[in-house]
Amino acid sequence: MSLKKISEEKQNKFFRKKDLIIYILVAVAIAAVFLAVFLSEDKDAPENIRIIYADEVIFTMTIGEEGIIYSEVVTSEKTNYGYRVTVTTEKGTNIFEVNVGERTVTVESSDCEGGDCRYMKISKKSDSIICLPHLLRVECTDGVNRPVSG
Repeated sequence: MSLKKISEEKQNKFFRKKDLIIYILVAVAIAAVFLAVFLSEDKDAPENIRIIYADEVIFTMTIGEEGIIYSEVVTSEKTNYGYRVTVTTEKGTNIFEVNVGERTVTVESSDCEGGDCRYMKISKKSDSIICLPHLLRVECTDGVNRPVSG
């Protein structure tokens, strides 16, 4: 390298003011996205559920609160993690776990043939649990807890 090029390189700063402004703006944008994604509450988590047996609502619940029972085939009890809801009909028995902390609903046990419902889980508003042999469906609602058919 020539002495002229070396002296030119010494005079050029590693960061120019315009470069620093761009880097700061990019860092602020990344921090804003991080805060928006990781620190905001999960808006897709289920808030309200209902259990439907043979097209009739038999139980509704706002997650974190005690449920409303509309049929004698349903019992609900408070547990360490949330609630355990038991549905016993002439078709069989299903026990659902409502985990308040995780905002999920799972099937603890079911005596139906096949037992596919035991692998289903509600963790988003679009999820549902369906037990075809027992004619049961657990789904998220719009937040209005009322005994509406289907």
